[in-house]
Amino acid sequence: MNPTTVEELKRLDRSAWHALLESLKARHPIEQVVTQTGPEFRLARSGHELRGVTHDSLVVTPSKGLYQWHSRREAGDIFNWLMHRHHVDMLEAVALLANGTAGVASAPPPWANRPAPEETPPLPQDLHLRYHRRLDDAARAWWHSQGISDQGIARFLLGVSDDHGDYGRAYTIPIIEAGRLVNLRLRLAEPRSRGDKYRPWDRGRGTQLFNADILTPELGAVVITAGEKKVMVLWEYGISAVSPTGGCGNWRESWTTRLQFCRKVYVCFDPTEQAAAWKLAAEIGDRAFVASLPDKPDDFILTAGRDAFRRALAQADPYADDQYWRKQLGGRNLWGRMI
Repeated sequence: MNPTTVEELKRLDRSAWHALLESLKARHPIEQVVTQTGPEFRLARSGHELRGVTHDSLVVTPSKGLYQWHSRREAGDIFNWLMHRHHVDMLEAVALLANGTAGVASAPPPWANRPAPEETPPLPQDLHLRYHRRLDDAARAWWHSQGISDQGIARFLLGVSDDHGDYGRAYTIPIIEAGRLVNLRLRLAEPRSRGDKYRPWDRGRGTQLFNADILTPELGAVVITAGEKKVMVLWEYGISAVSPTGGCGNWRESWTTRLQFCRKVYVCFDPTEQAAAWKLAAEIGDRAFVASLPDKPDDFILTAGRDAFRRALAQADPYADDQYWRKQLGGRNLWGRMI
């Protein structure tokens, strides 16, 4: 069989994509994928599970095909494991597994010789943890006032800093990709103007996709919004969401690829940003829906509640035309109503 390339994977339709994922999972048990990554990932039996010999907080459940690495706040299936270990996206992880190049004994995979983007040195991986530990009562109260609970503060490792340039006091939002800290967003405590609330920790690192690690094959639907705080507030209400850093006009084509296995993608921007929402929906294609809200997504869900927000998603306008849905869904839309 010819090696599977990323470009070939991009051309698969949804049914073929899911069939490939299930086939790879069946052929590559998760315990095998984990142990082949390196000698430090040896596993030992612990009841119905397997536990790391070197990393004892690493737990693998073969019957479910899942792992959890508690000390790293990491979990998922074989594809998540490869994405985190090799720092690749979903398509590259699938290609590695399909080509048999996911283990340490195989030939170097395509990503091995890539230079770091702009040769930017990595951030200290405990930087966000230091700021998280600095949270005082006033900072915690501020996060609460924004609709973020203590559970949300812990989930996103939010913090506070006062030692970055001339920004003064700022609330820190870590940007994590493939389990690694790649940047931080700073919400200034005393912004100079209404449009100057947020700053990146390091401008030279470009834009990132906040909360991107939730994009796994098991995620059926996701909301794209504009703003890290919006993502966190939606999480408080059980809504899975991601956001580009730096605003709604900073979407990357590679992020669209990461959405390939999502059945529904809701673009949910502020009421004044509907033109940008439709532009992004055009990039995503037939799985995109544009939600129209009377207020900012986080303000709306805080005021109206989860049920009202879900109804707004159910009433979102599909990017595809009616003929597409008649052809694909037998005359019914995704919620079963006749078109």
